[in-house]
Amino acid sequence: GKEFKQGEKVTVAVRPENLWLANGEDVANVMQGEVTEVVFLGDSLECRAKVGSAELGMRLHPAHTVAVGDAIKIKVEPGDIAVLTD
Repeated sequence: GKEFKQGEKVTVAVRPENLWLANGEDVANVMQGEVTEVVFLGDSLECRAKVGSAELGMRLHPAHTVAVGDAIKIKVEPGDIAVLTD
């Protein structure tokens, strides 16, 4: 694949089910966010979170307790990221 320079702007795509709430031990590949929307779908929670100027959609297990306005840490594994090129 294409190689990118450090600091180069890219567009990435991640499936909502591949974003996780980070636990206190997670430090790599973690982003800070704020929950902007939560919808209970029965078998999952559909959440949206603002991370910087972007908004991410996540699909979480319904046992998670998140609410609009919560500060959260979002983890993603590098293999779950698709870098989109022109």
